[in-house]
Amino acid sequence: MFKTGAVIDGRFVLERQVGAGNSGLVFAAFDRRRRATVALKVQPPRTFDSTDDFQYASERLLADLKWIEQLKGVRGIPSIHEEGRFAGRSYLVMDLVEGVSLATLIDKIKPVHTQLAVSVLAQLCDVLTQVHNRGLVHCDVKPDNITVDWSGAVWLLDLGSVKQNGEQIDEPIGTPGYAPPENHTLTSPTSRFDIYSLGATIFEMCIMRLPYQNHEGPPKADIAQFPSDLQINMNETLLGIGLDMVAFDPVRRPASASVVRAAIETLLPTLGEPRHPRAPDPDPAEWYRHGCHLTHRGS
Repeated sequence: MFKTGAVIDGRFVLERQVGAGNSGLVFAAFDRRRRATVALKVQPPRTFDSTDDFQYASERLLADLKWIEQLKGVRGIPSIHEEGRFAGRSYLVMDLVEGVSLATLIDKIKPVHTQLAVSVLAQLCDVLTQVHNRGLVHCDVKPDNITVDWSGAVWLLDLGSVKQNGEQIDEPIGTPGYAPPENHTLTSPTSRFDIYSLGATIFEMCIMRLPYQNHEGPPKADIAQFPSDLQINMNETLLGIGLDMVAFDPVRRPASASVVRAAIETLLPTLGEPRHPRAPDPDPAEWYRHGCHLTHRGS
């Protein structure tokens, strides 16, 4: 039913599939009513799922709707316009973000150079500052949930794991490797949960390793995030703030995303600075070289 050329609810013409993840498939679709191209995020098809599991998949997809009002106007998070159901599967109608996932960019130019890494980090800090100021925690920051559009703007996707700051949880959330150690003890997530995940993402970009990657089972306080014999070739400032971000104890992490951003401010590309010789397409550094941050930051 959901394939290129199909018409959903007599209104949305599926043009092409642009993404896929645990929570659903994403299509670019022409909305006949709006006369515009939108993103249609669709519940995965049922295979061998039980009725309860299939219902849970629908609920997880629609969980994004829960935070529409609180996150309205956050630059870097696509707006969700409405929900629907077609052929037994739920879907969301969202702003279309055309670009490339950060996971794809990392794979393309690994290891990522400093200019690209800090351009991604700073933009995500701006997004997360707005999210946290609204009393929410994203809880699943990772390369697969980050997209860079063709202007260099960085977007944070998938709100299915979002929690209120300090909300009680009854099972681990997020993605292993990117979720912090306290996730194993079901500690209520705060903004420092996202700070850790963002730090893990930086190390994935720069050294292609995650904290505690070689450790089996839940991390312990007396275990280093990385082996002592590992040579880490990173900018000294970026390495320092990165290690702070993935500290075992949440209290030792930076207090906010804005603190992280301030720490890397001097590393960001400047207006009109030449393009890095290893810059990918799209390039997050364009956001700063072209001055987009001057008009959009904090909007």
